Amino acid sequence: MKRTWLLGAGLLLLMTSTAFAQDNTITPKTKVEIFQLNSGSVIVKGYTVIGRLNVPASAPGKAGGEITVTCWSLHDPLRGPGVRAISVDMEDEAKHQSRAYIDADEIDALLQGIDYVSRIDKTITKLANFEALFQTKGDFSLSAFNEPNGSLSVAFKIGAVDPLTASLPYEALNRFGKLVTDAKATLASLD
Repeated sequence: MKRTWLLGAGLLLLMTSTAFAQDNTITPKTKVEIFQLNSGSVIVKGYTVIGRLNVPASAPGKAGGEITVTCWSLHDPLRGPGVRAISVDMEDEAKHQSRAYIDADEIDALLQGIDYVSRIDKTITKLANFEALFQTKGDFSLSAFNEPNGSLSVAFKIGAVDPLTASLPYEALNRFGKLVTDAKATLASLD
């Protein structure tokens, strides 16, 4: 009897720990990610690619790639209004891809973050090095930082599972900001 109880308890513990170890699902964080989970729905996705940034190889052995900004409008014609967002996608030279969605109501905050980060310099702190980081709820972040040689760089991190990162010259931040501004205008033209 004792042996059966111990065996049962051991199996239960093993099954529980295995279940926890295998739970690597990602909880949707943006409205567009949640909307896409609607089952029993017809989801119509409209999208427009706004533009691309070339990502040069940042160091020997580091692959380059491309960052793409896209506008999205999703709706269910049977159930009413939908959601709007932009996505920031990255594909590296090895064809690995990652995407982060930014809901329409988060675009203004992103533009403010880009504006602030694009104006920083070494006077932001009295310490030798700095980094300024902006992140969205949908697994996109950008940071500006000083390099050991004193120059400024910007880094993008895109996605939650196997995120891709890219380091770009600081001037690329202004080009990225222009793409996001154009994306915002495109979404606004849908009204």
